[in-house]
Amino acid sequence: IHRPIKFEPYSSYTSRTRDIAFWLPTNFVENDFYDFVRNTLPSDTVEDIKLIDNFTKDDLTSHCYRLTYRAWDRHLTAEEANHIHENLATEVVKIGGVVR
Repeated sequence: IHRPIKFEPYSSYTSRTRDIAFWLPTNFVENDFYDFVRNTLPSDTVEDIKLIDNFTKDDLTSHCYRLTYRAWDRHLTAEEANHIHENLATEVVKIGGVVR
């Protein structure tokens, strides 16, 4: 099947990756987390979200996600990425997650 190739624009500026691991709330749905991140953080800074680890211990499940932050118009500093990521950790606690 031949489909037209569509060019997806990308930023040529430096990306910053940060990991967040947390114990999941009981009503956690993974796809909802992706939407939650995109709706909570500045939309022009979250480039990618990947689940990189999960495990269960004593009936609790933990997920670790790797987030890639990148600005479209400038280099994102480490301090800016840290601030955005700290805001995410605060919001995860608000929905019942326990950041580890």
